[in-house]
Amino acid sequence: AVLSGAVAPLADWISYNSYTHLGPFGPRLSHEAASRRLAQIQADLDAVATLNRATSRPAAAGRVVQTAVDEWNEFAWGDITDNRRVATYDLAHALFTAGFLHAMLRHADQVTLATYSPAVNCRGPIVADARGVLLRSSFYVLEMYRSCAGGEVLAAKAEVPTLMGSAAPALDAIAVRSPDGDLTLFVINRE
Repeated sequence: AVLSGAVAPLADWISYNSYTHLGPFGPRLSHEAASRRLAQIQADLDAVATLNRATSRPAAAGRVVQTAVDEWNEFAWGDITDNRRVATYDLAHALFTAGFLHAMLRHADQVTLATYSPAVNCRGPIVADARGVLLRSSFYVLEMYRSCAGGEVLAAKAEVPTLMGSAAPALDAIAVRSPDGDLTLFVINRE
């Protein structure tokens, strides 16, 4: 309704927030549950992109209102009742972060703003306190993927089995061509 009316010609972005809370506080989530959530995020972004194109293009004289994933993070990996507590981030967090990046990259024509939130402390990829600075596993994923900023996302398809216990593919691949022609293939091995 918002994008089909008078707002569409004035709007640059519509906000999509995704703080992935995959279960109750306390118990560790399974990798399969996180993979199922990523499949749902991909479906949500697919639906938002389709709806944006269908509703904003006619209302905004052919222009499509972009999607801003202006806050996203994975935070239900353990006890989050105390934000001062330094949570342990591991390979599962890195895989989830990479999977979320793939979901957004698949809609790079429309997801033109994305902000991992928060950046420092309180579940951020960087933790700083009196003891020093800790770079969590999600930091290293963000560092690796930044090399594809400004590139063109290419279709990449892999026919692979699904991860046991989920509908998510065991491998998730995405390709990006840089402005100078270099090709980068990002592959997540969920097995």
